[in-house]
Amino acid sequence: MKLTITNTGSQAEAIYSPPADWTDAIEAGATFEVTGDADDVVIIGIKPGVLETFEQGVKAIAGAVKTVLEAIVGRKKQARAAGQADDVSMSISNHGGADVRVILGDGVTDVTLVPGTTQSFTADGYLELRELGHAPQQGGTPD
Repeated sequence: MKLTITNTGSQAEAIYSPPADWTDAIEAGATFEVTGDADDVVIIGIKPGVLETFEQGVKAIAGAVKTVLEAIVGRKKQARAAGQADDVSMSISNHGGADVRVILGDGVTDVTLVPGTTQSFTADGYLELRELGHAPQQGGTPD
């Protein structure tokens, strides 16, 4: 995938790609570029079922990004414990040659972002981005 992602929200968010094995943070108002061919799945925010696993993974990260990611995990845990929404707001531009499926925080609602377009998204908790034709989808087969 080749994407430009801008955090239009008011707080930093985690951004990671499980298949490509990288994790970072995207500060409020900052832009993040995804340019790797292995990045066929990118998650912004933290999916509810993986919060504890993500928290354990952050312990192995070094440097300044670790502090930001620990703050994000703490904020998400606090919001979930209080039953509050923790919106993720991003503007995403698709610079690649394939459609990108944007799955909003409920795990059910999705939007297709076609090449050469930019769209803004807001979801509770996370956005999951999957390059269509490459990444296994819900059923485990490529779209």
